[in-house]
This record gives sequence, C-alpha cells and structure tokens, in this order.
Amino acid sequence: MLATAHWDDPETVIDAQRMVSEKASMMGIDVKSLKPEELLQVRGV
Repeated sequence: MLATAHWDDPETVIDAQRMVSEKASMMGIDVKSLKPEELLQVRGV
C-alpha cells in the first residue's frame, strides 16, 4: 500500500519493498495448474 500511495517517490518505494517479507508474501498460482472447474472463465474454447 505504501509503494502504491507513493509511486512517484523512488526512495519510499524502495523502503516499502524492503519491508515485505517474501515468506509472508502471497504466492502466485500458475493458471496452467488449475483444473477447468477452478477457472473463473475459460477462453478460446
């Protein structure tokens, strides 16, 4: 939130990034690993 609010201040963005713990961060999910019934929308079918 801090980096978003101060996107035009590089020092604040760097400070915000340093505060983030990669272990506590939300991990992404590869869409290719989802089952068809888990997808919100199927495209190109």
